[in-house]
Amino acid sequence: MAQNKLKNLIITSLILTVVAIYFPLANAAAEDSAGTYVFQKHSGLNITGDAAGFTTGAETMPIDAIIGKVLYSGLSLVGIIFFAYIIYGAYIWMTSRGNDEKVKAATTTLTNSIIGFIITLSAYVITYFLVNFFWK
Repeated sequence: MAQNKLKNLIITSLILTVVAIYFPLANAAAEDSAGTYVFQKHSGLNITGDAAGFTTGAETMPIDAIIGKVLYSGLSLVGIIFFAYIIYGAYIWMTSRGNDEKVKAATTTLTNSIIGFIITLSAYVITYFLVNFFWK
């Protein structure tokens, strides 16, 4: 029963993380005639900034920068998922109470999570260096 509650908690937090990361990208941009994306000027923050006297213009961003941001966001999300699996595996190990089957399952979960986290971190670093090398 406690494992079901933990799984539900992890799934709920992952869904909230996805919504928090990708919701700003959902209403982000429209393409103009020059092929760049223009972020919407009529968002709530821009209206508030205009009312407060700050200059808020339409921000343009080339497509390669948008692709880079999406890649970084996706890799960050995958890293968060692997980190949650590491916490889950540690929780299973701590609550195993000497049960060999649970210890083995927790060890497998931790090992696979650490390997996945290292692969994701490597992909993030490679992407970061390639994007900075070719587009800057």
